[in-house]
Amino acid sequence: MFIEFWNGSGPQDPLPASARLRMIERAHKLAFDFTAAFAEENVATAAASLRVPTLLFSGGLSPYLTQRIVQRLCAIIDGAEVRHLPDGGHMLPLTHASSVNPAIAGHIARADELAGVPLAAEAAPAEAVSMVVE
Repeated sequence: MFIEFWNGSGPQDPLPASARLRMIERAHKLAFDFTAAFAEENVATAAASLRVPTLLFSGGLSPYLTQRIVQRLCAIIDGAEVRHLPDGGHMLPLTHASSVNPAIAGHIARADELAGVPLAAEAAPAEAVSMVVE
């Protein structure tokens, strides 16, 4: 059921035995991860307070729940950029790396450029600010 949920509406390819074994070895951690995630409070407020360039991805074959989370975050985070890959599933960073990786690299480059641009209040010398006020 877990695999079926996270596959969303994507193709139900059988999970290779090696991947199934890795998941079984880490299954005990899942309950803790979900408990921690659902225990978070004020998530919308925290998301709305983000003041960094934000890039969100969603896949059209992912579970609707995860697509809805991306939609909500996009609406809450000021200036968030969203990339929706209609044929991508929950694992789109792996299955669609040729689309995802360049988008992430471009996003980081733009964020680095923005980090070098001083804010208006920081760019103006204190004397210039006081002269404007006078």
